[in-house]
Amino acid sequence: MNTLLLEPGMPRIYTALAEWIACAIYVYPLKKRFGKCRTIIILALAAAGQILLQELAGKFPFELWIPGTMMNILFMLLVIYISCAMKLKDAVYWCASALVTSEVVASLEWQVYCFAVWNGMANTMCNALLFLALIYAVLFVLIFILKKRIVNWETGIHVTTKEMLTAAIATTIIYAMSNIGFVLESALSGNATGQSLFHIRTLVDLCGFCILYIQQNQRYETFLRRELSAIQNMFDLQYEQYRTYKENSEFINRKCHDLKHQIDVIRMEEDEEKRESYLQEMEKMIRDFRSGIVTGNGVLDTILTRKNAYCVSHGISFTCMADGGLLDFLETLDICSIFGNALDNAIEYVEKNPDPDKRMIKLRIFSQNSFLIICLENYCEEKINLKEGLPDTTKTDKRSHGYGLKSIRYTVEKYRGMMTLHTENNWFVLRILIPLKKSDEKTDEKTDEKTDERIPAAE
Repeated sequence: MNTLLLEPGMPRIYTALAEWIACAIYVYPLKKRFGKCRTIIILALAAAGQILLQELAGKFPFELWIPGTMMNILFMLLVIYISCAMKLKDAVYWCASALVTSEVVASLEWQVYCFAVWNGMANTMCNALLFLALIYAVLFVLIFILKKRIVNWETGIHVTTKEMLTAAIATTIIYAMSNIGFVLESALSGNATGQSLFHIRTLVDLCGFCILYIQQNQRYETFLRRELSAIQNMFDLQYEQYRTYKENSEFINRKCHDLKHQIDVIRMEEDEEKRESYLQEMEKMIRDFRSGIVTGNGVLDTILTRKNAYCVSHGISFTCMADGGLLDFLETLDICSIFGNALDNAIEYVEKNPDPDKRMIKLRIFSQNSFLIICLENYCEEKINLKEGLPDTTKTDKRSHGYGLKSIRYTVEKYRGMMTLHTENNWFVLRILIPLKKSDEKTDEKTDEKTDERIPAAE
């Protein structure tokens, strides 16, 4: 027992197990680089490798303690980087957190065990293994739940260089301070050596864990604020566009009304060729910009008319079958957000297709089984990669794009609905289901009463 009391260190296999388990619980929720079986094999080999490296480092002279420590840390980094589909700076960030996690669990377990021994518990291998299994299991499960609760691993928050450096520097300081006892061991003596070193190491590691935990918490909160701010800006933009569309539509309708009267005057033009040219130009203007889509909802009519005019002028075939009266329970801003963003995304995609016959968009709005169903389809021959249920943006600035569909999903969830995306027979399909209230439900007969507007591509 005296040897145990005076020994500041712990069995290296304990440290190796803590480091390996910490890597495993960080790898588990993150996106894997390989399949499930290959990941399990990698982690199994990592366990053996971690134990081997710790035992090997234990045979180094004290002067090589730092290189031995670096060897183990780099191995943890390699395990996380190989197992997870991430950039190196992301792996460094998570490795720093895993290292501090392993340190606080290992040091706390060893201190609790030694405290029990000091208080008369038999110092046997059976007790040692029992303490190891129990305390490691409890602490690592709690840490996993705590991390999972604060850090939403599925949001794909990319680690910045500043965040990576902050975590790495903080971990270096924490690790150096927690292990400074090995350097000061020769200056200490007696039973106070073991107890003092245990207290110093455990408290420093615990403080370091809390520091990194707070950093991750703030990082996630910053991400949420940025997302909410971007979505709110999207809502405001869509609403402003709606107001502009409404004003333009009213202006266009007035102009069209005036043009109808001017046609009679132009017909009196004696030059037949010039007269017909004027007439064709005016008729084309009326056809292109008339407020031709009437669904029963004024806000939706304004948005669809504007988008329809854009489609006509850009050679896009837009088909609409909509019962706008079903949207009466939605707020104006929410209608703008859903249909403005959805149609903008569809138009932006089909515009890239060089074949005008494949620039097609279909919109259907109807009710079925007490649900409002909105289905928007656009022709799509490419394979769309979905990430967290949303298409992975192809734009370089991933942080500044992709909020259109997120704002739609946010709005739909506000009404206890759901949004799904999938590709089917060369069509990209956005489907929205929102439960209807009793007063908003339509009978199946009324569901069939939809507006059917098909505007051909511009001539």
